[in-house]
Amino acid sequence: KILSLPQGNKYLLNEGTLQKRVEAIVPSSKEGFEKFGESYAYYWTQYFYNETLRALRAAANGAEKDREDAATITRMTIMSRRAQLEARQKLEKSGLPTEFIRKEGEAPELPIEIN
Repeated sequence: KILSLPQGNKYLLNEGTLQKRVEAIVPSSKEGFEKFGESYAYYWTQYFYNETLRALRAAANGAEKDREDAATITRMTIMSRRAQLEARQKLEKSGLPTEFIRKEGEAPELPIEIN
């Protein structure tokens, strides 16, 4: 909104404010600001509009939730694997029988029903 006001940038924002904020988000923009000055921020308005819209759509469609779910499943799988390895090591150290724990790479038997 400020950029759309006549001379809004000159009177409402400190020199370099927009440049610093855009460079913080898009480091590759630095060269453009050096070449074109503070008004180069106008070039980035469409980029930020598109990115904001993309992020809102992803949030509305649940895409971010899917990524979080996948990350949670990955963490749980790793934790489960570690727990299995630790349990096996502790049983072996204690000398207790390990027959009730599946061997490395052994898949569980699934019940198959034939109709």
